[in-house]
Amino acid sequence: MREGFFSVTCLFIGFLLIGAQVRAESQLATPTQVSLVADHSTVAPQSPFRLGVLFKMQSGWHIYWKESGDSGLPTRVEFEVPQGFVVGELKWPEHEVFVLPGDIKGYGYSDEVLLYSEITPPQDLSIGRQIELKAKVSWLNCSATVCIPARQEVRLVVDSASQAVSKNVEFFTRWQGKLPANN
Repeated sequence: MREGFFSVTCLFIGFLLIGAQVRAESQLATPTQVSLVADHSTVAPQSPFRLGVLFKMQSGWHIYWKESGDSGLPTRVEFEVPQGFVVGELKWPEHEVFVLPGDIKGYGYSDEVLLYSEITPPQDLSIGRQIELKAKVSWLNCSATVCIPARQEVRLVVDSASQAVSKNVEFFTRWQGKLPANN
């Protein structure tokens, strides 16, 4: 009886410790919030719209550009759209240069960044239905002392209609203004 009580007590303490570790890791793993945004709330056949992943980093944290430099890992975005939709090239705003100890250079973003593509729905898009858009995202969160890899799938649902309805256009235009001249 005594051994059974001891075993149950040890098991209970183990679960408490695992729960505390999971909470601590989830707090460490979230210095960057990620969301999927579009510049239209309603999409229409053959009417292009912009779909982007918005990264918002906590103060003191950064993520990396498509070419991370001497350190870090490049950020990856893979859009998942319904069959027949065409995904354009991913747009990368001008990046910052991070100089790390030992004159190691990294390229990326702090504060926030929007990585987006132009999406074109097919001509035969069914009107009056909900369209689910997704992105699989992976990135490396770094501060001055630690880097934490992260991955997340984000989703957004928009409606289809005969006419597209704009939303967030100014927000996307602001980020478009931050693209390099050759983009």
